[in-house]
Amino acid sequence: ENITKKIVTMMRSYGIVDGKVKERKDITPIHQHLSSQTVRLSLADQKNSFTDNKGIFNVELRLYQNAEVIICSQIGIRGATALAGHILSGSCPSLHSLFLGWNGVGQRGLVELIKALLLRFEIENHDVTALKCLDLSANNINSPGLLVLEDAFKKSAAFRMITELNISSNFIGDKGAMAIVNMMLVGYLAKIIKLHLNRCQIRNDGMKALISIACSEALTKCTPHVMIISLRGNHPTIVLMKRYQSLFPECLMI
Repeated sequence: ENITKKIVTMMRSYGIVDGKVKERKDITPIHQHLSSQTVRLSLADQKNSFTDNKGIFNVELRLYQNAEVIICSQIGIRGATALAGHILSGSCPSLHSLFLGWNGVGQRGLVELIKALLLRFEIENHDVTALKCLDLSANNINSPGLLVLEDAFKKSAAFRMITELNISSNFIGDKGAMAIVNMMLVGYLAKIIKLHLNRCQIRNDGMKALISIACSEALTKCTPHVMIISLRGNHPTIVLMKRYQSLFPECLMI
């Protein structure tokens, strides 16, 4: 109980919990808080950060064993690397949705997170929840980053369970678009429902490949559950648009 009080005191100093701890009855709300299904993660004020090498966040992830959703805010490469360490060490085994949009994790941060998730899925096998939603939007990811992601889908069935994938506002270009098309054709995105590729610097060749598969029978065979393929803010030619526009399925947004 004394240890719990110390933890609570520490958490109160970071604004995580309120109130005083005098008796055991005061501990129950703490555990209810720690079982919260959604964790909002940001970098801690360094003046008040935890002393261990992974304690750079506003909350201590190891206390949130029942968290299913992590929403990150401006954690950067350093935060992504620390988050990868937490994931690999077994924090949040019920995690199914990871929102990393607009966090600047970059190529290095993406690689660290993918490696951690792959190792965790391999080690734990069926003891961890598969991912459902992965938001990587606006993280300075380029086409080699897409190849890292494609390799993760190839290696792990847990990645192939993802139903929503957001890669918008990255610099994947035509090569990244081709990687996405390949992932669709080989069945890596068979569970996908929503695929967001807005403002990804995809030009005519990449758009042609994506639009071609979206307008063919391969779409229903390879991605039978898809409801949204969003390609807004990319750069197809007018000729390409006129050629395929009458064939656009309802799921395709350009």
